[in-house]
Amino acid sequence: MAAAMVYLDRTENDSWNTVAYFYMTLVVLQPNASLLAYWLRGNSRRVEHVSLFMDCFWAGGAIVILHFGLPSSIVLGLMSLMNVTASRGIKHLFWGVLCIGLGLGFVSLFHPISITFAISEPLLFLSLSCLAGYCILFGFVVDKANKSLLRAKDRITKQKNEIEAQSIKLKELNEEIGQQKEEILQTLQVVETQRNEIQYKNENIVASINYAKRIQQAMLPPHEVLTAAFKDIFVLFLPKDIVSGDFYWFTKTEQHKFLAVADCTGHGVPGAFMTLISNTLLNQIINENEVYAPAAILAELDKAIISTLKQDEEDNNVNDGMDICLLCYTTSEQKIRFSSAKRPFLLLRNHILTETKGSRFPIGSSYGYEKVYEEHLLDALPNDKFYLYTDGYPDQFGEQTGRKLLSKHFKEMIGQINTKPFAEQKLYLEGYIQNWRGEIPQTDDVLVVGLEL
Repeated sequence: MAAAMVYLDRTENDSWNTVAYFYMTLVVLQPNASLLAYWLRGNSRRVEHVSLFMDCFWAGGAIVILHFGLPSSIVLGLMSLMNVTASRGIKHLFWGVLCIGLGLGFVSLFHPISITFAISEPLLFLSLSCLAGYCILFGFVVDKANKSLLRAKDRITKQKNEIEAQSIKLKELNEEIGQQKEEILQTLQVVETQRNEIQYKNENIVASINYAKRIQQAMLPPHEVLTAAFKDIFVLFLPKDIVSGDFYWFTKTEQHKFLAVADCTGHGVPGAFMTLISNTLLNQIINENEVYAPAAILAELDKAIISTLKQDEEDNNVNDGMDICLLCYTTSEQKIRFSSAKRPFLLLRNHILTETKGSRFPIGSSYGYEKVYEEHLLDALPNDKFYLYTDGYPDQFGEQTGRKLLSKHFKEMIGQINTKPFAEQKLYLEGYIQNWRGEIPQTDDVLVVGLEL
């Protein structure tokens, strides 16, 4: 454009020079105006399009104003079109050509005179060389850009394929998860139904066991009967389950008072059945058959259990029975007789605790030979205290030690608390065993009876 203005300065038509200068001023101002609009509109692509096409329009007009010959006109037109193609792509080339044509036509309306413009061969050669170099550079840039675009397209295609594959896989997984969800829901429904059935049956079973507990408690001697029969007594009775396999039993005649503490095989419902059988048999042997000697009572009880449970039959594998300690106080003689099956008997006399072990044979379970239950005879002295207990208390596990309490520790406790009233002894023993167990569940029924004649 600067070279063109030099040429215009040398022309003789001043009026046309003025028009040409005004036109060239617009050509110079237009890119700056476009740049300002581009910045104000926030990098608008529409402003960019308009600016490029205006360049083509100005180029078309410049060809007329400057009286370019054919080669120079082609150079100027191609340069403008190359700018459009480089910036917006080949698809906008048509609009670039159209804008050049509009520029030619518009300026020709005001200056239709055709004046030849001579250009030297060196200048033409220089112009064409620049155009060729520009085209080569443009082609190199476009080729590199195309390769970059192709690589990007390949990456995008690959990513797209991976995403589609993952999408298909996710769809399959979703279908599989949906199917598994349906199966889980069906299983949950079945489990819920079974849980409700189990809960219903459990409630019925618990209700039945609670009713059995009432029957078992009704079978046990009332505390008022025991306190009326002895000078002082306490009973610590802690079933492991709702019903117990341990039980205590009492009866009296005109001259005798009988007290038994027994531990039947098992605990819970099976043990509770054994307590009912044993209670009935003790009443039958003593109150109906009038057998009063403790050793003889245990021998009769053993035979009755074996017969009732049919343990003497060869094909019977039932070995249920019990460990029992039986005390008989003859009021007329002030004598104490006791016999035991595998349970010890504790006597506290003059602050000295002595232990008498029972027979090594349990009640029930046929061994194929005769069982012998020893009987011990003692004089009843004032302030004598007796302790009968099952193995439940010493067999409880301690939370801190992880071991059983053991009978040795239990007897040491009895020796320490024997001076306390029986009510306080019961509270002490109950609190101690609970603290000893801690969070460990109770492992067996607990029964401890202390009495003073």
